[in-house]
Amino acid sequence: MQNQNDLLIKFKYLTENFRNKEKFTLKDLLFSDNAVVISRISALLEAENIEYVVHGAHASLLGGGIGVIQSRLMVDIEKHAKAVRLIRAENLDNDVDMKT
Repeated sequence: MQNQNDLLIKFKYLTENFRNKEKFTLKDLLFSDNAVVISRISALLEAENIEYVVHGAHASLLGGGIGVIQSRLMVDIEKHAKAVRLIRAENLDNDVDMKT
């Protein structure tokens, strides 16, 4: 899971890009209710310097793994294909609902 400092850094990055009016677009990478798999994929993305955002992580944890509430992981559209290749190379694509 991301700690508070990591989230603040990512928020600062996104807001600075918005203020500078640089164009960036996020694209859905995957959905999952498995916090362990999300953590593993987050580590893979960080190792490759791919910025990502996890939406719904807290709600997914409260759901108790029943599959109704899922976290959504999003990446920059320009790095989406690379992120998909990383996940498939680690054979994690069977554990999540990939959005390709």
